[in-house]
Amino acid sequence: MRKLFWVHPIIIGVLTYLLTFHVLYIFYDSTVKIPPVHHIAWILPFPYTLSCVIGLFFPYNDDYESRKKIRSFKNLYIVTVTKGSNREAVLRSWNTLKNLSDPERGIQMFVLTDEPHFFPDINCVTVPKSFQTKHAKYKARALEYFRLLKKFTDEDWVLHLDEESTIDKESLEQCVNFIEKTDYHFGQGIILYNQHQYWQRLLITVADAIRVGDDVGRFHFQYKIIHRPIFGAHGSFLLNNGAMENEITWEISGMTEDFEFALKSWLRGYRCGEILGLVREQSPQSIIDFLKQRRRWFVGIRSIKHPIPRYLIFQWICGVVCFIVTIANFAIEHFRKMQSPYWVGLIGNFSFVVFGYLYLLGVVVQDYDYGYSFKKILFHVIIAIFLVPIASFLECLSVLYGIFLVPKVFEVIKK
Repeated sequence: MRKLFWVHPIIIGVLTYLLTFHVLYIFYDSTVKIPPVHHIAWILPFPYTLSCVIGLFFPYNDDYESRKKIRSFKNLYIVTVTKGSNREAVLRSWNTLKNLSDPERGIQMFVLTDEPHFFPDINCVTVPKSFQTKHAKYKARALEYFRLLKKFTDEDWVLHLDEESTIDKESLEQCVNFIEKTDYHFGQGIILYNQHQYWQRLLITVADAIRVGDDVGRFHFQYKIIHRPIFGAHGSFLLNNGAMENEITWEISGMTEDFEFALKSWLRGYRCGEILGLVREQSPQSIIDFLKQRRRWFVGIRSIKHPIPRYLIFQWICGVVCFIVTIANFAIEHFRKMQSPYWVGLIGNFSFVVFGYLYLLGVVVQDYDYGYSFKKILFHVIIAIFLVPIASFLECLSVLYGIFLVPKVFEVIKK
């Protein structure tokens, strides 16, 4: 599917044209010079959607295999981090990952958790309650303990995974290629959410699909073209060099340690790249867990005192405003027939199409990876078309949830 990158801009361009000049043409007039104030909300998400489309336009070049080896590694630690409460998810992940251990190559598997939790019969590291840090809390505290325990060198690498994450042999080899055949200091690849109970909760499956579309679009643009984490980073499928971790450390007190770590790495001059592999994970099990997860991201990023996360939060809020105003606009236009210039329609409909397309693209990519037939994928796309508006509403609701009910602790959702 990576070879079909050229399809994305064509579909988005055609749908944007049809919406503007055929479906919603009554809202626009070439003689209107200044749009109504509430129509401005339509163009607010444009920077986000444009970055996604730029990412979709660039192909994936699977050329790491042909490159010469420029460096080696001594240890590759694959670390599954867990609070310890979702034991079944951890064991399910471990049973998949343990077969990838290769001591001769230095590839080692670990489960990292907090005392009093412990997983017998697996390679488990438990952070003692007595361990003290200057600033680190929650997940960052455990990662800091592991860093100090293993005494990383520049020949050590760490692949951070969430408690339910699984990676196959092919993607692990892509991590090795990234280490040995690129000069980047950290990297990520695409995360799918079809590892367990996929499509058992229709709405949540569709709602999480945009995260895959985001990886294929915006984050692909970040890791393939810019090589700077301007959009942050995921806490899972994060491959870091040990020397870099030693310099940055995990002394981070916020709820989004992944974003802050990536930002600090960028400010220190470290560069990131794209891993040409996949990690499979699991979506939240309930609507409330979905909202709590998004709320933690929103509140955590908002707490970082730097212009970049603040701008990203502004863009996130713009999406909420656009959604609310779009719904209200249809009611207002029905009675008042207010019109805007065509350029407002083009930008607004472009963003509308991109948002929907990212959801549907996420569904298709995950279904294809899961092995569904063409008919099954098409059926799921039809379902997603009807559920995308509700999924978008949930994203907006999570932002309002974070604004009015700020969490006081790091909330671990059920997996």
